[in-house]
Amino acid sequence: MKAILFFHSNSGQTRRVCDYICRQLPGIEWTLADMRQPVPTDLHGYSLAGFATWTYYMGVPPLVLDFIQSLPDQSQTPAFVLTTFGM
Repeated sequence: MKAILFFHSNSGQTRRVCDYICRQLPGIEWTLADMRQPVPTDLHGYSLAGFATWTYYMGVPPLVLDFIQSLPDQSQTPAFVLTTFGM
């Protein structure tokens, strides 16, 4: 199974959580993709897509919303969202 995990991490904590998730689920071939860098937008080669970000005023940062809204319709790919909060 191939999965992609898009992340946005200002402090590095969200990236650390993503790295941990990838290590704990070794049966999945993970691709980590920083939303601030050029990343693949066609998810048809993946069985699962994840979106991870830090909490921004009890929501998600505008950059993350813009990124997700810019993706073409990929309703056949299961997805999940992960937010981190705290110090």
